[in-house]
Amino acid sequence: MKVLVAIIVILFSTISVAEAQRAVVTHTTVSCAATTTVVVAANNDRNFLILQNDSTEDIYIKFGADAVLNAGVKIGASGGSLLLDYKFSAQAVNCISTSGSMNLLVSEGVVR
Repeated sequence: MKVLVAIIVILFSTISVAEAQRAVVTHTTVSCAATTTVVVAANNDRNFLILQNDSTEDIYIKFGADAVLNAGVKIGASGGSLLLDYKFSAQAVNCISTSGSMNLLVSEGVVR
């Protein structure tokens, strides 16, 4: 009987831990200008971030600082993407493009 109770307690503990780790995903599109543009604000609850370039120009991103051309992380034109997971950074993320109005698809997972 004690073993059965212990197994039930372990099962319920496992379920609550799994539920606590689920993230709510928000999908947005950001138009990266020819000047630094906010992609996502700083967020301590961010669990992952997916960025995909849906434009014809390269997009550059920086974490916690203004984005500048030819510096930081380059996301290639026409589908280049970046996946950052496991609570990589709580800093704000900014983007920039050469001519402006270049679309960046954003999927941000936040633990609630």
